[in-house]
Amino acid sequence: MAKVQRENFCRFAPIIELISVRALVQGVVTASLRPPSLQVIEFAIAPLDILQHASAFERAVVTPYTFTATFLPSVFSFYAMAVLVQLPHMGFYRTALLPVVFWLTFRAGMSLDFSWNHPGYVYLNQGLALAMFTVALRSTAWAFTKRPYVRLPVYRSHKDAMNEDSAANPDTSVSSAMWNAADLIVNLRGLGWIGPQKMHIPTSYFHVESRLLFFLLSLCRTILFWVVFDILRKFVYVLGSNSFGTPEGGSIFDLSLPPLERYLKSSTVTLLSGGTAYTIVEAVFHLHATLFVMLFQQYPSQWPPLFDSPWLSTSLTSFWGRRWHQLFREYFVAVGSKPVERYLGRTGIVFGAFTVSGFLHDAGMRGMDRGADTTLVVGFFIMQGVGIIIGARLETRYWEARRRDLWLVMGIFLDDVLGTSCRGRLGKERLDWI
Repeated sequence: MAKVQRENFCRFAPIIELISVRALVQGVVTASLRPPSLQVIEFAIAPLDILQHASAFERAVVTPYTFTATFLPSVFSFYAMAVLVQLPHMGFYRTALLPVVFWLTFRAGMSLDFSWNHPGYVYLNQGLALAMFTVALRSTAWAFTKRPYVRLPVYRSHKDAMNEDSAANPDTSVSSAMWNAADLIVNLRGLGWIGPQKMHIPTSYFHVESRLLFFLLSLCRTILFWVVFDILRKFVYVLGSNSFGTPEGGSIFDLSLPPLERYLKSSTVTLLSGGTAYTIVEAVFHLHATLFVMLFQQYPSQWPPLFDSPWLSTSLTSFWGRRWHQLFREYFVAVGSKPVERYLGRTGIVFGAFTVSGFLHDAGMRGMDRGADTTLVVGFFIMQGVGIIIGARLETRYWEARRRDLWLVMGIFLDDVLGTSCRGRLGKERLDWI
C-alpha cells in the first residue's frame, strides 16, 4: 500500500504543487497591488467576516487576462479533482487539493464581473456564483468519497446490457481518468457512472434512437420553453414595472395596496417566478442536449428528461425527491446529510440536505452584489424539510389517499407568501433574484 501511495504521489505531486504554488503566488501578488482595506477583507481569519463583507470585493470586468488568471485556475483545480476521484488510493491528495479548490472558486465567484458593469446582466454573476458554489460542493463530495468513481460503457439505448467485465475491471490509468474527467465535470447527475448516488431518472419523452430526430425534437422543446419563459418574465415585469420589474429590483410586497390585493399580487409573482425558473432550466437543458448529441455525437439515451412532471406532485417528498430536477441531489446528501445522519437519523438527512440547498441559492443571490437575506432564503428550504418530516409522521392509509397538494401548498406557497410578506414589512428595497 505504501509503495502504491509513493507511486501515486510521484505522478501527481508536481501537478498539485503547481496548482498550490500558482494560487499562493498570485494571491500574494494580487494582495500587494490592492488597497489595505481589501487586503484585510481577503485575508481575514474569520470566515463569517469574509462572507459578511463579500460584497466589498472589487469585481474585475472579464477580459482575456482576468479570465485566464482568475477563472481558469478554478476550472483546472476542479478538473484535477475529477481526475483524482477516479484513481485508487488518492484520498489523501484529494483532501489536500480541496482547500485550493475552495480558495480558487471563492476568488473567481466574488471577483469577476461577467455583466460588464451592465445592471441588466447581473444575473450572469449570479450564474457564476452558483457555478463556483457547485464546484466547491462537488469537490467536497469527491474529496471524501471512499470508493473511486468508475465510468460505465456507453450504449446506444437503455435496452443494451451493461458490459459487466468493463465495470468489474475498470481502466484506472491516468490517461483514461483524464479523458473521462471531462464527462464527469459536466455530468451533474452522474449518469453512466458507478460511484455517484443512485437517483430517480424520469422516463424519456421521445423514445427515439436517431440522433437527427432527437435533435429536431429537442430543438423544438428548447424554442417552446424559451418562448414560455419570455412570456412569464414579461408578466412579472408588468406587475412590477416600477419596482422588481426593473434591473435595480424592488420589493414584491406593495404596501400601498390593501392586504388582500397585496398578498394576491405577491403570491402571483411568486408563482410566475417559479414558472420562469422551471422553463429556463428546461430550455437550457434541451439546448445542451441538442448541442452534445450533434456536436459530440452522444446518444439520445444519455439525455433522459430532467423533470418528471412536477405539477403532478402529491407531497413535498414526491416534489423534491422525484419530480423536481435532481442535479444537486448527490452533493446535497454528501455534504449536508451524511455528516449528521449518524446523530439525527432521517431528520438530519432531510434538514442537512435542505440547509445546503438554501446556502447554494443564497450564494447565487449574493453573486449579484445586491445583498441577500440568508435567514429567509435558507429558512424557506428548511421549511420544506419541516413539511416533509411532518407529512411523513402523519402518513396513514386514510391520509395517503387524501393528502394531495396539502403539504405542497403549505411548504411552498404559504412559506413564500409569509416570507415575502415579512420582507416587505421589514422594508427591503430590492428583490435579490431579479
